[in-house]
Amino acid sequence: NAKLFWGNLQDTKISDGTETIKIIQNVINITNPDVIYTHTKNDNHQDHRNTHFATIVAGRKVENVFCYLTPSSTIDFRPTLFSEIDEFVSKKIEIIKCFQTQTEKCAYLSEEMIASTSVFWGRFANYKKVEPFEIVKQKVRS
Repeated sequence: NAKLFWGNLQDTKISDGTETIKIIQNVINITNPDVIYTHTKNDNHQDHRNTHFATIVAGRKVENVFCYLTPSSTIDFRPTLFSEIDEFVSKKIEIIKCFQTQTEKCAYLSEEMIASTSVFWGRFANYKKVEPFEIVKQKVRS
């Protein structure tokens, strides 16, 4: 039930400036999210880093902002939130297979790599399969 919002920004040339911020802010205004998931600043890909910084500005009023792991995340990615995905790993793999042009050339999108990554990070969360997240901000629930 996801909806794609396409910003039509040029691959490898995404900035952290006004154009990108406005696109993200527009989606935030339309969707009114409780949580934003974005790239980590600890990423080797310039588009990912710039998207992170633009999202932080655009999402300044959203109470929960979490950064996810990507294949280009650096060793400085330091998650402190782990979301259990045991029942979703097969669905995640199924969805990633839809991106055939990427899966054919990227070893990190293999079924084995996706599954083993969730197991690796699970060692920090009672040995469940997990998605790791860095917390930028999180509303404390009482």
